[in-house]
Amino acid sequence: MLLAKTSVNIEGDLLLGFGRYIYLHRDSQGKQLGISISKAMLADTPELESQYLFWL
Repeated sequence: MLLAKTSVNIEGDLLLGFGRYIYLHRDSQGKQLGISISKAMLADTPELESQYLFWL
């Protein structure tokens, strides 16, 4: 996870929100495969055509 909305609950636990995120996809050797972004971030970025941006 490269970016996620976070908050802390009353017990002090860190909570991740998945309404807005950027996630880095890796293979089993750790090689970067691409990223995916939330639908909310895609809506804010009209120049992108897909939530999924992969490279080989």
